[in-house]
Amino acid sequence: MPVIFDNDIGIDDAMALLLLDASSVVNLLGITTRFGNASIETTTRNALIVRDLFNIQAPVFKGAGEPIGLRLGEGFPVHVHGKNGLGDIPLPAPHSQPEAEPAAQALVDLTRVAGQKVTVIAVGGLTNIAEALRLDPDLPERIDQVIVMGGAFGYHQHRGNVSPVAEANIASDPLAADRVFSSKLKSVIVGAPELFTTIEQPVRVVTEGIAIGQTIHGNDTREYVSSAWNGVRRSTICTDVDGQGVLDLCLTILRQRS
Repeated sequence: MPVIFDNDIGIDDAMALLLLDASSVVNLLGITTRFGNASIETTTRNALIVRDLFNIQAPVFKGAGEPIGLRLGEGFPVHVHGKNGLGDIPLPAPHSQPEAEPAAQALVDLTRVAGQKVTVIAVGGLTNIAEALRLDPDLPERIDQVIVMGGAFGYHQHRGNVSPVAEANIASDPLAADRVFSSKLKSVIVGAPELFTTIEQPVRVVTEGIAIGQTIHGNDTREYVSSAWNGVRRSTICTDVDGQGVLDLCLTILRQRS
């Protein structure tokens, strides 16, 4: 399965990258970075360090350093990922450089030459993907699915983690997220059929005001009722998870790598 990993490398993103590299079913085409857990300079540096340390054979492309249509917020979540984005552990300098091509253009070009539809796994905000859609409106024809780690829909009382209704990745660039969810791209908002319980609903994102960043799925199937969700492709939304199953899968994949 050809995969592009779009990320803002912090601690969890680094683990996800190792899992992808260790998986026998994944062909990692590229690693695209954006701001989020740290600045774009830091996340790109971290991607290079992880790639170099673990000899991951995939190019790194530097992406968006700020959201679309919004000012970059003050500071980054150093209380979560540390000042260096990887828990403030001592890190060597990278011995490689990112590709000259920007991440959004790389998403366009890598999908053109892949030879089959590509899965994009996005574990940060969706700025790079929204920009790639702007560059090439035909991009959805070459992407099988975009798997998104983000959003909060209120299931099990799990709501926002940066506001009462908004989750951090979506809130970091709500306009980009709304453009992606409103596009022809097939979006899976965290999902694997055997480990996650899911529903399929069209999704929109609040892009201004007190609820900025909130993800809202429509639940009215009456097409004759006009709403903001009319014509929006349904996304697959995770509503429950087999936590032990996910842990077992991660351990199994990582053991294959060692």
